[in-house]
Amino acid sequence: VLGNAAQLVPQLLEMKAPIDIVTDQTSAHDPLFYLPAGTAYDDWDGLHVADTGRAVVDACREATDLRDVRALVCGALNGKQTSYDELVSERAAEPRAGLRLLGHALQDWADGARSAPEAEVADALRVEVWAGRLPPFLLNPNVYDGAILLGAPDVYVPGYAVGAETDSVRHHGAAGQLDATLNRHEVFARAGIFLEHVTPTRFRQSPRAWAALFSATVELHQGAGDPPGLRIEPVGPLQPVAGRRRRRDPRTCRSRPRWDRRGGDQRHRCLRRRIQLIFFPPGVTL
Repeated sequence: VLGNAAQLVPQLLEMKAPIDIVTDQTSAHDPLFYLPAGTAYDDWDGLHVADTGRAVVDACREATDLRDVRALVCGALNGKQTSYDELVSERAAEPRAGLRLLGHALQDWADGARSAPEAEVADALRVEVWAGRLPPFLLNPNVYDGAILLGAPDVYVPGYAVGAETDSVRHHGAAGQLDATLNRHEVFARAGIFLEHVTPTRFRQSPRAWAALFSATVELHQGAGDPPGLRIEPVGPLQPVAGRRRRRDPRTCRSRPRWDRRGGDQRHRCLRRRIQLIFFPPGVTL
């Protein structure tokens, strides 16, 4: 529930609604200031108060799908409800289970992706680069024509004057937003840059096919080079980053089931090892 806690909390308490967490949108306020006048502090018994960074990290720990974690992290960071450094610090504060997908999403943000669909597109295009079918690319770089900012395409291939945009219904579906999308496309076209558009739904139907189509489009512009006077201001490194370990297919990337605190995973491995030593000669594995 989003709203002013000073107005919402008394109503929720009166309704005896279960409240899991109350968090501030920014760190500019002291959460204790939200205690409504006339509400006894004892009424808050069992109510956890946390900053947004901690709330995002805890929510990501409970999520099992990378797409959900990406959307949660990008939504919080784009809305300036928390900062990238705060999430990194909170994640590293103490060892906790379920942080692998959060680390993946934070790396996506550092690479330049600003939404879950953009990160998924980047995953598919990295495969094309590794296969030698596509040159390295940038995510959301600021593109200038001289001193004039043209915009920040979701994907841009330096030296080829080709980019890509993921046009979701949420951000591009309304009439005014659609006009803005078309105007931005025309601005890039006048500057000599071709933009390939795709919706998240269409991309997710066949990621590899769209990535191959984009690679073929880039190949058609081979030798074109960037338009004269064009200036690229990256917000992340050239993709894929050299030396970084290749990621698993994001469609199969799920959090592993948590083992109990008594070391069930470790006991399982030890048991397998003991069975191997007893029943199998050296060099033979289960």
